[in-house]
Amino acid sequence: MALSSEDEPLIYTTLGNIPVSGLDYSTYWEITDDTIKFTEVYKQDGEIVKSSSHIYFLKPTPDLNLFQGEF
Repeated sequence: MALSSEDEPLIYTTLGNIPVSGLDYSTYWEITDDTIKFTEVYKQDGEIVKSSSHIYFLKPTPDLNLFQGEF
């Protein structure tokens, strides 16, 4: 299904569904000896309305291995 010129993508935030074009988007990385963390942040008027992080462990973490593959 193609978007028409009148359709605008929305993103679910703490304030409800907001057009993506009305938000400021930024990313940042945090790198340590044990992890690499990538974070995405969406702001509206300086307020964070959505944030998500993805973490990659560089070294085995015994506690996390117990739950690997369990959802």
